Amino acid sequence: MKSTPEYPVVLCIGGGDPSGGAGLPADARAAAAFGVHTCCVTTAVIAQNTRGVLQAEAVSPVLLRAQLENLLEDITPHAIKIGMLPNADSVEIVADILKPLNLPIVLDPVFAPSSGDEFSDDSTIESIVAHLFPLCELVTPNLIEARRLCSFAIIDTQSATEAAQKIHDLGARNVLIKGGHTDNLDEVCDWLWNGEELKTLCAPRVGGIEVRGTGCLLASAIAAQRARGIELESATRAAKIWLTEKIRDAQEVGKGRRVAV
Repeated sequence: MKSTPEYPVVLCIGGGDPSGGAGLPADARAAAAFGVHTCCVTTAVIAQNTRGVLQAEAVSPVLLRAQLENLLEDITPHAIKIGMLPNADSVEIVADILKPLNLPIVLDPVFAPSSGDEFSDDSTIESIVAHLFPLCELVTPNLIEARRLCSFAIIDTQSATEAAQKIHDLGARNVLIKGGHTDNLDEVCDWLWNGEELKTLCAPRVGGIEVRGTGCLLASAIAAQRARGIELESATRAAKIWLTEKIRDAQEVGKGRRVAV
């Protein structure tokens, strides 16, 4: 009888990025840094470079379902990371297929790129909350995404706690609010909430550098470690330390934001 492979695998579901800075290429890079193999399922084809997104086109529901079902017939991942979901149909397909798996799922709710049109309309966001939040071990919104979910601005630890609790009440078991968009020039603090206790994770801000795909990298680094069985808080802290180093070493590969290579 053929033995079950034990090499850790993370399944990443999201959009492509031809410039390699964000999306599935960033997911694969982060997982590899933590010794984990990445399987990629594409939700959208995107015209994008280091300066921003020009156009995005959703993969058909039939093809999205086929990618997931065909892959999972052959490979059983140890954790899952979800990024861009372009419409409510894609959300429902992903939720339907992942629900029976009972695996650690990290959801990075990519509602819009740093530059370009929004990826997700209100109906898509509502579908993400209704169908995916209850399946996820961790949801990782940035300040802009968190504000859209909780309807108020996050300016300090108190408002971060209130926002995290509200997102938790929407169904997410754990919430990591990423504070990279704050005005604090000295450090970047993220807030991890498990429904009972808030943990503040801070790292020195790397000044003068704009890097694309940091949310993808952080969420995938966490998911990769969860695939290896590392506890969630430890995985989150290690991912933040690693990401800070990657931002510091980011390279100019085009005419826009740098890429964490």
